[in-house]
Amino acid sequence: MAKTVTMKTSSVANPNVWRLDRDGVKTPMKKLLVALLLLILAAPAFINVRFDHDWGDDFAMYILQAKKIALGSPLTDLEFLYDPVSASSAPPAYPVGFPLMLAPVYYIFGLSFRHFFYLMSAFAALLSLLTFVYLRDKTNSSASAYALAVSLAFNPWLIDFKNAVLSDLPFAVLTLLAVIAVERRKPVWAGLAMGLSLTTRPAAVALLVGLGANTVYRWVRQPSPEESRKTLLQQTAITLLVAIAVRVLLGAIFRTPSGSDTGYLNVIAPIAVLKELVPGNLNYYIDISKDFIPGFQWVFLSKLFWMSLVWCSLAGFLRKVRSGPQFSEFFVLPYLAMISAWPSWQGFRFLLPVVPMCLYYTFLELSQLGKSLLGPMTRYVPVTAVLLMWVAFAPFLIQLQRSHRQAKEGPMSPEAQEAYREIQRSTPSDAAFITYKPRALALFTGRKAAFDVPGLPPDAFGTFVKQKNIHYLLLDLASESVRNGEYKKQIPSEIISTSVWENARYAIVKLDWN
Repeated sequence: MAKTVTMKTSSVANPNVWRLDRDGVKTPMKKLLVALLLLILAAPAFINVRFDHDWGDDFAMYILQAKKIALGSPLTDLEFLYDPVSASSAPPAYPVGFPLMLAPVYYIFGLSFRHFFYLMSAFAALLSLLTFVYLRDKTNSSASAYALAVSLAFNPWLIDFKNAVLSDLPFAVLTLLAVIAVERRKPVWAGLAMGLSLTTRPAAVALLVGLGANTVYRWVRQPSPEESRKTLLQQTAITLLVAIAVRVLLGAIFRTPSGSDTGYLNVIAPIAVLKELVPGNLNYYIDISKDFIPGFQWVFLSKLFWMSLVWCSLAGFLRKVRSGPQFSEFFVLPYLAMISAWPSWQGFRFLLPVVPMCLYYTFLELSQLGKSLLGPMTRYVPVTAVLLMWVAFAPFLIQLQRSHRQAKEGPMSPEAQEAYREIQRSTPSDAAFITYKPRALALFTGRKAAFDVPGLPPDAFGTFVKQKNIHYLLLDLASESVRNGEYKKQIPSEIISTSVWENARYAIVKLDWN
């Protein structure tokens, strides 16, 4: 009788273990490939991490608040002297969300911009990964979603922008998380993301407006078979309750000065001037979207990509609205309306929260064009697009990496640091200053400081100085008003001003009065 011989086969010898299957089963090879592709998507955010900051002033307030949180000090006692006259320059403080994220970094590393930028790099990487997740949900194509996400992850603007300690990146991450959670019908996660967004930037109100509009639309249009009207209301209620609970809880624990929670909302233009302001702002944001397109050597190529991006985003948005809007569309409209009503221009960063949506709208329009022109060949478009973007972005990324050690003009420059050391050495610990970057001065010196308001009448200047007990000015000698002596006209005759120190760029002036 013949014996039946059984042979044991190991998983290593089984070729099917490493097969990229087509039925949705994640084999080891597929898991490895997905992990590698996601790592490639996140990696660019960590190049060109700088050691210094530019001369913005918002970053200093965020870090000042983070310092207070890390040291357990009250946020109501900040060194920034708020003046309602200069309210358009800065609110008394910012919402506590972003300083809370910075506080652990400050607690461990102190005032280290490099470590703050590592955190910002993590947010940039997370935004790219979430953009891929969002676009995969919307396009039902991992390849197309990856190609679109690459246009953000490897974009020179994003990689350079992450070297700024600002709330735009974490806010964009939180808003995208909220959008994904709402559209996946995860009300608790949506509420958490919305609540954290509300504690990061007041513009998160657009999420609440969008949630309400989305609920009404789905109620009127009859929810899908798997979602009753009762379920719809329950999900909306849970999202709102969790969002409000998070916002109220963090606000109660970390109290900020009055007016901080609204940020810059108090300077939104009145209705009377919106007719002139909004068209101008819309034109500005259309034009500033050029920043998302690298400045290629062939200028016409950059303009072509820019016009294509703007046109396809608008056309794709309208196509999506006609076919059936979702929460994304109900968020985009009020958000764009809010920034269009704000009288100050802040660059492309204000558009960052809607970039993933614009990429999706661009895909909707280009996919229709691709099917008409290429037919079955469209399956190769995502891979080709990724390779072309890597080639196109490479020179810009190399330049960013090579230049990241070049010092920026800002508070870390030798002249500024010398001035801050002199302030710490020669002025009382409770001294108060007027300067054009007061929050940076407060951060680096521990002294109190207020904004310089050009053109302020002498009587108003004198009243403010005496009310706030201000005895010093820090002047930028490169400023035109300082060079021509115009600033002296603000100082009333009863206040004696004496220059007590200066270097090649800055001067300290002492103010005395009876």
